[in-house]
Amino acid sequence: MRIGFLVVMMMLNAGPAWAEAHTRRSNLDVVATFLSHNASAGDLIVVQVAWEGITFNRYYRGQAQWLSVPPIDSHEVHRIDLVMAEMNQPEAMTPVLAAITNTLTSGHHVWLVGSIPITRSEDAPPGPTPLPPPPSEMPTGWWPGSYLHWWNEQVTTLLLDHAQEEKAETIAAPGPVSHFEDASVVRFTGYNPGTE
Repeated sequence: MRIGFLVVMMMLNAGPAWAEAHTRRSNLDVVATFLSHNASAGDLIVVQVAWEGITFNRYYRGQAQWLSVPPIDSHEVHRIDLVMAEMNQPEAMTPVLAAITNTLTSGHHVWLVGSIPITRSEDAPPGPTPLPPPPSEMPTGWWPGSYLHWWNEQVTTLLLDHAQEEKAETIAAPGPVSHFEDASVVRFTGYNPGTE
């Protein structure tokens, strides 16, 4: 009876295990290859999450400058200490926002890479989103989730308010991709300084 139960359980789990074994863990290698061929010198690539920058850094061989959210100096290994240091900086995104503005005003493209949706919340109150509390006052401790949301909201707001054109790029990976690192690419072009 035990052997029969074990055989049934193995048969029931064979399909999901086979599907999971053939699911790509990330599509950032495909994204990095696409951008290596399509982003030119003078363009800017913004990777929405710093730890996705580790995979992107491994595969990207192009000429365009790239930055992560938040902007950290090392993308070789996970450096949560660098992310936490940015959480203590009220103007942590200033270098990224300035680079986006400079790139758009110079006539080049900004390529936004990530799995965070590019949307404007219609029910959000007017004006900037308030800064999250310092890490020491966070109810969940050091978790940077609200900071990542806030930093990416600054990037999204700048791009949606000031870029003249946006285009979602179609980048097909061979086979299914895990939802944990299934990045999309949106290209922004032009600059409209009059939008508030």
